[in-house]
Amino acid sequence: MNIFYVSKFQPAIPAQAAKKKLSVNKVYDSASVVKGKTKKKYQVRIQIGKMTYKATANKKGNYSVKIPKQAAGKTLTVKAYFKKGKKWKAYTKKKVDVLAKTISIKRFYKSSKYIKGYVRPKYKVKVVMNGKTYSKRASSKKGYFSVKMKKAAGKAAATIKVYNAKGKFIKSYKRKAYDASPRPKYYQDGKPYTGKMPGRSDPIDLDAFNKKVNSARKFEDHSIYSRFDITDSYSIVYYGNGVGEIGYTNYYLDKSNNEEKMWFCAKHGVTLYYRVYKSENLKNTPTPGPSYNTGIITEKGEPATLIPERKDPKKNTASLPIKIVGYKNGKPVMASYYCMKLNAGR
Repeated sequence: MNIFYVSKFQPAIPAQAAKKKLSVNKVYDSASVVKGKTKKKYQVRIQIGKMTYKATANKKGNYSVKIPKQAAGKTLTVKAYFKKGKKWKAYTKKKVDVLAKTISIKRFYKSSKYIKGYVRPKYKVKVVMNGKTYSKRASSKKGYFSVKMKKAAGKAAATIKVYNAKGKFIKSYKRKAYDASPRPKYYQDGKPYTGKMPGRSDPIDLDAFNKKVNSARKFEDHSIYSRFDITDSYSIVYYGNGVGEIGYTNYYLDKSNNEEKMWFCAKHGVTLYYRVYKSENLKNTPTPGPSYNTGIITEKGEPATLIPERKDPKKNTASLPIKIVGYKNGKPVMASYYCMKLNAGR
């Protein structure tokens, strides 16, 4: 006779990974803080441009990060970190859209046939212009709307009425079209600069730049810079202490950091030569190039990962004095000399 035994123990069901704890409250264009909840004593960081804003959650996990007011429609990435030893390690991240508290209307001109902007998500917008009424419902995520009109705005004023998602009238706004005169892109001495800009691949005068950057004491009036499209614009700027830049630096060089390390990448076919220095004063220090450098960065190669030297243990700050020169077709096309300071592990 065969005897069978039935086990009382069932196979364990694999537990799903615990959901990471990070919530972010709604962020409006009128807000100067981002609030939410994560695990207690975790650090929350928000990077906006080159600046990183951070705060540590309290015992209940609540956090409040102070930031500059942001335009409606922008997306922020909120990151949480936990401390392991002396270093902060990435825990999780979450994206949040900046919403319009009331309404944000983009500038439109007399020749425009569109009126665009942001309201609360799913709100309805009615535009009365030149005797015609147009309506549009804002998107469900960012609250973006774009109203197309049959004829250009001209000299007429637009009446923009806002209704909530249930159709209840909220408020009415009036806007006039701007003249179609373009804003100047480049400035020098605080005035519009209309001189000819070099092409992206045009070589720079590296010797003349080095002479000027070594003699500059502060942000010089003769600097030429762009106030608008900074991602793809020419600049020649001197900040003092041997710090400055020339060329389409943001077009060729991509840099990022996590407040402990920095990464540098080459773009658009440029070869970057760099050298790191001990002093934060870069005046009269050697210029990196094909025959004198610490390292080389190419577009197809690995990014350069650099760890800034800790300068002030009490404040826990670190700095990375570095010179980067980009070459294309055997000639220099950009140079970036600066000293990046990070609040590492605070």
